[in-house]
Amino acid sequence: TGNLLSNSGFTGGNTSWTNHGTTQQHHVGMGNECAGSAVDNSNSGCGVSGSLATLDNGGVSQTIKLSEKTNMTQAEINNGFTSTMSSDIWYWHGEDTVTMKQELTDSAGNTSTQTRVVIGSHNNYQTYTDTATIGTNTSTDYDIKVQLDIDDSANCSSHCGPDIDNVELKVSYTYINPI
Repeated sequence: TGNLLSNSGFTGGNTSWTNHGTTQQHHVGMGNECAGSAVDNSNSGCGVSGSLATLDNGGVSQTIKLSEKTNMTQAEINNGFTSTMSSDIWYWHGEDTVTMKQELTDSAGNTSTQTRVVIGSHNNYQTYTDTATIGTNTSTDYDIKVQLDIDDSANCSSHCGPDIDNVELKVSYTYINPI
């Protein structure tokens, strides 16, 4: 599939995302739309710009329903799939931690959790990915919750955590012809 999340670039704010813990901020006119690791500080027109300007002890999440976002049939869901989360992260202030988490909850309420802890202190955007695999199953559907948690090593009360942009969720599965 293509990206299944809404407002992945935080354009105009955190619309479609749920804040938890410390309320997160956003940048308008600062994002990762120009070229790889370039930061569009001046909103120079190389793309719609925005990014999540993170604070300590908080984060954001978004949940999608697999069948609605992908149009997967129950047979395709039962055959299994992979769910890949990716995010561009810029550790501009110091050595901080971002926890990327996927919670995949089936129609019976059983949850599988995939977590990647990323610690960084570099001065440009880098892309991080993490994949969860669901094997053959008897579920009628899945909810997939994508979550980012922030731990700012400086414990600032303002924006000292990393900037986050282009958070995506993609699902791979085998098409089953409904003949």
